[in-house]
Amino acid sequence: MGHFWKRIALSAVMPALLVTTLILPPATAAAASNPIVVENQQPGSTGWQIGATSNDSTGQIKGYASATSVLQGQSISLSVTVNPAQNYTIDFYRIGWYGGAGGRLRLHAGPLGGVTQPACPQDERYKDLWEQSVF
Repeated sequence: MGHFWKRIALSAVMPALLVTTLILPPATAAAASNPIVVENQQPGSTGWQIGATSNDSTGQIKGYASATSVLQGQSISLSVTVNPAQNYTIDFYRIGWYGGAGGRLRLHAGPLGGVTQPACPQDERYKDLWEQSVF
């Protein structure tokens, strides 16, 4: 491409860059109004990580969720069985960066009155056999 065409191309691009610079807000202002960016700046927690103290070797608690993931404000149904019948709590976390913590506690529910549900086959198609847990 000759110098003449480079100058024509450059002179066509420069006004567009100038207009874009004058019209668009700084990236930090745009990021501050983005709810995902704002959420990810919140303090995190590592409590979502399953540690050595969490196990179900005796079949004490099992459950199904109506979805693997939900958006902010959507609902999710849980069906839980405990054996023997006893109270339990449940924590809901949003997974994200959170300064490297990997998640943030969004809701702690309970204690909830747990019930023993009938035996259910290890197949997701049968999860509707259990009553939904209410909290």
